Amino acid sequence: MRLDASTYALLQSMCLAGVLAAAVVTDIRVRKIPNRLIVTGFLLALLSNGAAAHWNPALAGPLGWGPAVAGAVVGLGTLVPLYVIGAMGAGDVKLMAVVGAFLGPRAAIGAALATLVAGGVLAIVAALHWRVAPTLLRNVRTMLASGVARLGFGELPQLAGAPVSAGQLPYAVAIATGTAAYLLWAGSHAL
Repeated sequence: MRLDASTYALLQSMCLAGVLAAAVVTDIRVRKIPNRLIVTGFLLALLSNGAAAHWNPALAGPLGWGPAVAGAVVGLGTLVPLYVIGAMGAGDVKLMAVVGAFLGPRAAIGAALATLVAGGVLAIVAALHWRVAPTLLRNVRTMLASGVARLGFGELPQLAGAPVSAGQLPYAVAIATGTAAYLLWAGSHAL
């Protein structure tokens, strides 16, 4: 059976969209992204990339197990620093790794950058909606000053928690939004 590029792209998009939709729903409901969803998503990415490479080696794009694993490493690496300083949960970082496994290393960078932008925009919108923008700004100022001070003493910056919480965002929404925006942008520039 030969898999053409458009069929492959549709299957990949459907699998990725399903994983992201499930992550958004669970993150909104319980503020967690379950490991079984992460494992399922990663296996889907590996299987679909590996199967596509097997069925039609002439297909262009991030196909095969090697590029899928490399994409996962890039996706993971882009958000791990935010996890290390306490600004993001482990599930969010692992979800970005799954996105990278679907997209490959090059597109994982674009999706991660778009995700960070989407996260910033969503944080501002949420702060305005919940009327906590002044608290958010005070917290950001405090955390930045603390981080700079820690760096000055040769220590790794850490987010020790804001004095008054401005709320938490389900970051899977930003990952899904950023990934979709990047893929739409990349698709429009491929024409």
